[in-house]
This record gives sequence, C-alpha cells and structure tokens, in this order.
Amino acid sequence: MNLHEYFAELCRRMGWEPTLWRIAVFEEWARREGIVVGEGLRRLDFHWNPLATTWLEGRSDKDIGYGPGKWNNANPPHGVGIYASADAGIEATRLTLINARYENIRRCFKDQNGYQAAIGPLDFTSWVGSASYGADMVNFMNTTQASKTALYGGPDAPPPAPVSAARLNEVLVQRFTVFAVASDTSPEGVALLQTVYDFIKEQKGETE
Repeated sequence: MNLHEYFAELCRRMGWEPTLWRIAVFEEWARREGIVVGEGLRRLDFHWNPLATTWLEGRSDKDIGYGPGKWNNANPPHGVGIYASADAGIEATRLTLINARYENIRRCFKDQNGYQAAIGPLDFTSWVGSASYGADMVNFMNTTQASKTALYGGPDAPPPAPVSAARLNEVLVQRFTVFAVASDTSPEGVALLQTVYDFIKEQKGETE
C-alpha cells in the first residue's frame, strides 16, 4: 500500500469519497509531519503513521530506542505510534480524527474547504502545537488546484503530469555526462546506455 492508497482508505473509513482534493490535503499534512520521506525508518511500511498520531492501540513491537511501538516521546508517555500494519495505522488515525477537538478539521475535509476555525486553538493547533502550522494547512486547502470531484483511481481522475522537456533534458545531460567518462564497452557504460535508451523510449510521446 502506498501513501495515496493509505489516504484513500482513510477517507472511506471517515465516510468521505477519496477525491483528489482530499488525498492532496492529507499528503500535504503528512509532508509537514515529516515522518514519511521514503527511506529507512521513515518508510510508510515501517511505521504506518504518516499523520503522526499518538493513538495507543494497534502498535507494533518495534523498538527504535523509545520503547516498543514508539517513534518518539511526543505526548508523553505515549509517543508517536509505530503501528503493526496499514490497517492498524489507518484505524488509529481515524479514531484520532473523530475526537471532538478535531471537529473543524473534519468539517474541512467533509466540505472540501479550508475553514479558519480549523487553525485553532483546537484542531490543527491541538494536533501539532502550532497555529502557524494550522494556518499553512488551511491556506493549502484553499489554494490547491486538486479536483474536488475526481476520485483517486477513478476513470475521471486526470493522468499524471507529464515530464517536462526541461526535466527530460536535465536528466539526459546528467546521464550522458556520466556516460562520457565510461568506456564504450565497459559493463557500466553499456548498462548506463541501456538506462538512457529505456528512459528515452518511455518519454518518446512527449518529445516527438
């Protein structure tokens, strides 16, 4: 399960359709929490807790130095949770979100609109302890261009944004620079040339 799928399932459990808007807002929230960066202990499948809830049930027995099932010592003695599975992490996040103190966050997601009341003193400020964090989240809600009608994985969802010509050129320059210092017949050189060739084929539709 990837991050998009995780938040789509969270939406369903909250009773909301998994629109691209809701997925985008959840992913921005996760980015600000800082746990998910895709490597090592921060992989989603290590902790299953992208919004950094401290809910106690469903935790893993993994211990990274703060005690079993704890990512850190936040909200002592609970700590941000490391959960045993995707299902456990999603359910822990759902059970946290339905707490009365997060009423305005739920209202934002239900109506797909950023309400100033969600900044605090409860809601986002209560979640993370920072009104500026809440203000940034509400601003993102009100400025993102993500669709409020297209569903994640649905037939009306827009395709992924194409790789720009500038980005394609940047990648090719980088790869050919490396290739230039390799022997034409070395295994490294041949492998790198194949990588570039595959990349060009993948992007061919944009460059024709």
